[in-house]
Amino acid sequence: MKANMYATVKPEVTGSERRDARAYHKDFLRYLIDNFRLDPYASPHGVAHWMRVMRNGLEIARHVDGANTKVIRLFAIIHDSERYAELHDREHGFRAAMMAHVHNGHDDTFSVNEDELELLTTALTFHSDGYQTDCPTVGACWDADRLDLLRVGIHPNPDFLCHAYSKQFSVMYAANKRAIRWRTLQEKHNDKS
Repeated sequence: MKANMYATVKPEVTGSERRDARAYHKDFLRYLIDNFRLDPYASPHGVAHWMRVMRNGLEIARHVDGANTKVIRLFAIIHDSERYAELHDREHGFRAAMMAHVHNGHDDTFSVNEDELELLTTALTFHSDGYQTDCPTVGACWDADRLDLLRVGIHPNPDFLCHAYSKQFSVMYAANKRAIRWRTLQEKHNDKS
């Protein structure tokens, strides 16, 4: 059962975030939203978070040689899509990886090759475990998610980021600013409820 604080509100998804999502088959994104067990628009792990992770990840990829943007985009929209709970859900990354395996190659979802699927499922499975990696793609995925932690009141720690670019003050500041904006909108909405 959804808590009242997660009542549906949509203004936190900006125009640029929507444009990022258009790179995917609309039916697959709609499938993820429709099957998300939490409120997809008000959850701190919902659509707005997915789009900020995509934005963070694509920015990181522009500065990290060898980062696969196809995998980063898919990671962004899938990584929290299998959450059953807002707070503690240790298996959500594993469930997301299994879902990616099932949907890969279907006409109405997405298609990646074996190497890309390996990168995607690794990034999905372990994204919330605090690991670090030298892999350009997996590191960009994990950094992109971690740079959005302030949405849940956790300041991103550069010691847990994988890439030097992600650790730059200006990068962390911009990501924090986006996360705070969403959090502020949610708090204003909750105060009115």
